[in-house]
Amino acid sequence: MNSSARKRRPPPAVPVNSSSALQRRRSAVDLGTPAAVTEDDDTTVPEDDADKTESRTPMPQRRPGRVKRTVSAASSMKDLPPLPPPSSFRELDTGTARRGSISPTPSSPANRSFDPDEHAKRLDDAFERYESFKNARLSGNYAGGGSGGGNNRLSVVSATSTDTSSLYPPSSPTTTVASSMTPASSRELDSSRGGGAGSATHHKSISNLSSHFHGLLSTQQQPQQDKSGEEQGAGGGAGGSRYGQFLQFLSIGRAKTPESESAGKKYTISGPIAMNSGSGEGDRSSAGETRSESPAFGSSWASLVDKTALEGIPANERKRQEAIFELINTEVAYVRDLQLIVEVFYSSMLELLSRKEITVIYANVEDILLTNTAFVSSLEERQKDCRLYVDKIGDILLKHIPSMGVYLEYCVNQSIAIKVLKSLRDAKPELASHLQRLRDSEPSVRNLDLSSYLLAPMQRITRYPLLIKQILQYTEPGEEHQAIKSSQGIAERLLDHINETIREQEGREKLKKISENLWIGQGRLDLTAPTRHMGVRKLLKEGLLIKVKSGRKIYAFLCSDILVLTDETMKTLYRMPIPLASAQIKEIPGGRDEVVFQISQPYPRGGDSILLKGSSSKDTLGWIRAVQHASRKCRHAAEPLAMASDLKVSSLFNVKGKTVLITGGGSGIGKMMATGFAANGANVYIAARKEKQLQEAVADIKKSATGNVNYLVANVSSKEGCNALIKEFRKRESKLHVLVNNSGVTWGGPYDDFPEEKGWDNVFNVNVKSIFYMTAGLTDLLAKDSTNADPASVINISSTASVDPAAESPLSDEGNGTWSYQPSKAAVNHLTSALALKLGPQHIKVNAILPGLFPSKMTAFGLRTAGAEAFESAQPTGRFGRPEDISGLAIFLASPASAHVTGTHTLIDGGARYGYRGATASTKL
Repeated sequence: MNSSARKRRPPPAVPVNSSSALQRRRSAVDLGTPAAVTEDDDTTVPEDDADKTESRTPMPQRRPGRVKRTVSAASSMKDLPPLPPPSSFRELDTGTARRGSISPTPSSPANRSFDPDEHAKRLDDAFERYESFKNARLSGNYAGGGSGGGNNRLSVVSATSTDTSSLYPPSSPTTTVASSMTPASSRELDSSRGGGAGSATHHKSISNLSSHFHGLLSTQQQPQQDKSGEEQGAGGGAGGSRYGQFLQFLSIGRAKTPESESAGKKYTISGPIAMNSGSGEGDRSSAGETRSESPAFGSSWASLVDKTALEGIPANERKRQEAIFELINTEVAYVRDLQLIVEVFYSSMLELLSRKEITVIYANVEDILLTNTAFVSSLEERQKDCRLYVDKIGDILLKHIPSMGVYLEYCVNQSIAIKVLKSLRDAKPELASHLQRLRDSEPSVRNLDLSSYLLAPMQRITRYPLLIKQILQYTEPGEEHQAIKSSQGIAERLLDHINETIREQEGREKLKKISENLWIGQGRLDLTAPTRHMGVRKLLKEGLLIKVKSGRKIYAFLCSDILVLTDETMKTLYRMPIPLASAQIKEIPGGRDEVVFQISQPYPRGGDSILLKGSSSKDTLGWIRAVQHASRKCRHAAEPLAMASDLKVSSLFNVKGKTVLITGGGSGIGKMMATGFAANGANVYIAARKEKQLQEAVADIKKSATGNVNYLVANVSSKEGCNALIKEFRKRESKLHVLVNNSGVTWGGPYDDFPEEKGWDNVFNVNVKSIFYMTAGLTDLLAKDSTNADPASVINISSTASVDPAAESPLSDEGNGTWSYQPSKAAVNHLTSALALKLGPQHIKVNAILPGLFPSKMTAFGLRTAGAEAFESAQPTGRFGRPEDISGLAIFLASPASAHVTGTHTLIDGGARYGYRGATASTKL
């Protein structure tokens, strides 16, 4: 959905533990060759080791007004939004080492004067990049479901009706976001884990330990009373003790357990038992303080468990319970911070900011809240059911950790969100005063600024691998161990993917920025253009280098296929970009133990070289390794073109391993093509409206398949239906090699009474619009793995009717004509040509197949009424089309054999278009 058309709805309060409420809401860049020079400017800059160019006149720079064309070195790339340059920030939770941190850019200096034009430009740019990135991932339908025309925002509760003080228990000493993410101190963990470490322990099974632990739980008909007569029940009681408050903390928003509803009983952990006396006064320290009154009570799992229970639990199992407790406890605190962001900050800023400003600052924080609400609800339910002794958690982790992919969108946007927030403070004094007022007067905010809370999701996603690893460390081998290990792997890969995506976006933004000042003659050098063989250009390394003989400083940008050298200010191109595929890099020992390296180009300049060094020997070696590695990869990517052509059929027509999506694949031509692709090792997805038909088709296709076959239920007669199919496909695959737009419908009716909705609108929706929306929504996946040697393929199924003006044909009932079908298929041909022109630079070929008569549901009526034999005899080939005919052509258009074929409309009708000239087959006996 176009986000600009969405109406913003305010966010509601989301109960941390209300799974039913959750369910209700859920229902709702490479230059391929050295940069080309403009036709009217053949300026080149020679370079040699004698430094003859030190005194040369700088390369002519051209103002934007004189641009004739943009210089691009290669073909295509998907249009993903860039991010600001990378920087580092200190994590709020500084006490624990991170496997991979995600770094936003710090805000600009406070004393910088405010520029309204710069603010507006920054806001528009940030919003455009965020929307572009979101739409590139989910084709404009991010976070499906929900009401309000696809608006995935939550509804707002009145700020006055939200008791924000209830977001945090009264006894919580928390004062910072960091503390809500910080694990129990090493002192607490050591004390809880140390008991029994020096004594002999009995390694009981988990079930025995659980029985031992739960045996110490008591059911109470009457609440216990302390010496003051105050109640101390499981719900927290009225006494305000830390023990009662913590149990209340664990059960916020929960309904009563079935046991309590039926029997009126409350389950509680046995109170601390006095070790030195049986007076029942509790376990007192030397200062006379009871255990439940200790500041450490509730900060660790051991502090909540009776000492008698702890004595029977092995030290390793105690450590495991502490690790699980830490995950749950910090998750609860984190979700409360998310609630606070949505309920306190977001809802109160709706009247102060525009929809665009709100979107840039908060991104998809509500989706994150929903995801983590479901996660924490499952964790707390398990903790409650197990009465604090959690014997199994791997299944919960496996269910919810994959959903954390929702963080990608937020993390990619976060650094620019911080910048825009600061800019908005400068632009709108009322916003600055409002945020300061919340910070000073709202207790639940804990005197923290909004920018601190906006970092919380990034902090949390970096912690999951570490928290899960801690649980895994103390889990014995078995099914539970394997589930936790799998969850850890998912969390680590997700974090790596987020970091890599951010780095790529930052690199693209950097290349975009420096391209603004780099000119060759009258053309601007566009470093964001895609490479010839390696897809999207990536910035691998940048930094200052020094020319060995002259000492001149040069700023270098190492991309995936070229090395760009500029002057120190990055304003002027020092020399033409060096293509890595032909460059030779050699390390040369220098004087006084220094290391330098030489980059030379044997072709086409022959002997042209340059000697460079870094700021130190270590820096120089780093550059040598980086350039050599990039050069090897670049040459490897170019090898298929440099090698002799492989003309073997097995190579030319190879579709093995390709991922293919076919709409209308449950029957007819779509099923024929799916069978052909699957029989040749492709990973095939077929989509149609009827699930039973799809199931039967998959079963038939699998009989001859050597690749995987799956189905997706979808209706592509609307943009929403196309987006839903795209979303489901993205859940299963990260790339697509072949898209076959095969879905089609027809309608017959009298000339003077042809219906509008079913006759025209539905036919064009399915036959034409679906092709556009499916292709546009999957372009990024098609471009992801494509090269000019083996480009991705879009195959649009048109018809011979597109070139035949006869609407009243033998295939339609007498007196009726398919008045909309022929124009719709002619539109398919034109759209195919337009898409081929648009997507060619991204290594995506687009072709149309124009089938004649093939047995299908669409042709069944005509064949039945007019007789199949009559049609067969009218075909010059004497037969209808067969599966091997349409499959063979589709496989050709999807294979490397057709790498140079795009924008074509291929008839496959057995010569029937010549039938009116009498070119019919002779009868054979």
